[in-house]
Amino acid sequence: MKHIKYIQILFIVIILSAFSGCMDTNSETPAATSTSTVTVQETVAVSTPTITPADTARTPLSYKVYVDEYYGFRKVIETTYTKEVEYQNLTLTIYSGDTVEWVNDNDYKITLVSDQGLWTPGEIRAILMNRGFNYTFTTAGTYTFRIKEEPRVLPQTIIVKQ
Repeated sequence: MKHIKYIQILFIVIILSAFSGCMDTNSETPAATSTSTVTVQETVAVSTPTITPADTARTPLSYKVYVDEYYGFRKVIETTYTKEVEYQNLTLTIYSGDTVEWVNDNDYKITLVSDQGLWTPGEIRAILMNRGFNYTFTTAGTYTFRIKEEPRVLPQTIIVKQ
């Protein structure tokens, strides 16, 4: 019976040693494990309307052309904003709706002739008499003007854009 007691003790030791491997003997606090979160975003196609700026009406401008029998069409002033304009080779570029006034810059009678027949010859009197002749251009094109009394004076060209 003495052996049975040893066998029982041995049996208890074997069982305890078998269970001791399954038990955690670490007394530390278990570390938190990180969990990754996946965010799913839904993509929605949105069509953005194209915004086109509205056509803004252009304010017509007025021009004053100084004319004399010796120098011809010598200078142009834009009178709406009172500034001198670029005027090369006796050519003035304006837009439809703009008005041009030709003013006699001396005391002699000057007759302005339109090569395209825009009017019957318009007479321009001396600026001292406070007279001029004006015309509002409504059609795009290229127009030329001459001084009837002075055929040697080069003609003026006015280009009208739409």
